[in-house]
Amino acid sequence: MRKIPLCKPYFPRKVVEETLTKIEGVLDSGHLTQGSVVEEFEECAKEYIGCKYAIAVTNCTVGMEIALRALKIGQGDSVVVPAYTHPATHQVIRSVQASPRIVDVIQDTALLDFDKAKKSISSDTKAIIPVSLFGNPLDHSYAEEKFQDIYIIEDAACGLGSSYMNNQTGNFPDIAVFSFHPRKMITTGEGGLITTNDEGIAEEILAYRNFGGYRNRVGTNAKMSDINAAVGVVQFKYLDRLLEKRQSLVRYYNQRFESTVVAPLKVTQQGKHSYQSYVVLVPNACSMIEYMRGQDIEVQVGTKLLGGFNYYPNTAYLNLHALALPLYYEMTREEQDMVVDRLLEGE
Repeated sequence: MRKIPLCKPYFPRKVVEETLTKIEGVLDSGHLTQGSVVEEFEECAKEYIGCKYAIAVTNCTVGMEIALRALKIGQGDSVVVPAYTHPATHQVIRSVQASPRIVDVIQDTALLDFDKAKKSISSDTKAIIPVSLFGNPLDHSYAEEKFQDIYIIEDAACGLGSSYMNNQTGNFPDIAVFSFHPRKMITTGEGGLITTNDEGIAEEILAYRNFGGYRNRVGTNAKMSDINAAVGVVQFKYLDRLLEKRQSLVRYYNQRFESTVVAPLKVTQQGKHSYQSYVVLVPNACSMIEYMRGQDIEVQVGTKLLGGFNYYPNTAYLNLHALALPLYYEMTREEQDMVVDRLLEGE
């Protein structure tokens, strides 16, 4: 039996050749750090998302830290964040010496419960970091209604290609931050992107990314290289194709799981899920991971958590029952049937 991986970045021969040609142009130029190809990558993102500013950085985690610093959030401030998310979402808050105010998620979508988040706000709360987890878009009209006086920084690590009411993720909140890790929809190897429609915020981010703008202000070196950007420019050309194929794969998965014990997470109403990950609820995710890997099928927990999540019942439930299944462009119906058949047999 051939091994079925959880995911694969999109590098068929044609894309590899295009990417090598683009990288060769960077090498021939002699300019390898942030330069014209990073600008080209940022323009691709702006055009796709529809935002005014798109700023490439070294990775998403650094991007979220920069977002907090650009908003002058630090010691003595609190930031609302979901309990069910990758540890990086919490850790960036601590990295600026602010305090995470952790709130449970909604069980059937795994997204932040905005009603509970609103109740958790106090006088020291400066921002909220909702997460478009697995590529499921946020209900931005609801979020903006409840948090009019508080910054919204969307952790959109998985969110590229998702949309709410036909508006792309990254074109809504004060700031959104994307990841281009190889598990994401498209990749630069390592890389991140910060988007905003606010000129003042953009100026602060640009300065912080480049040693404080050399103007006696605090900053760091968070620049993306032109080599990474070259990979990303080519990847952006294929984003719509990748999204369409994922939607087709997900429709088939959903069809196969009808009237079974396996339940896909629900999609935000009026939202389009990008399905960076396809996550389902099963009776026992831990035992199923062991069983499926024994069948040469790679599956994974929904997300890795920090300790203490048991204080939040929906997060605790998802930790026990959420399972990410294989999903990638080159996946065949035969492979999908093998995943579904083995999963149902294992139950």
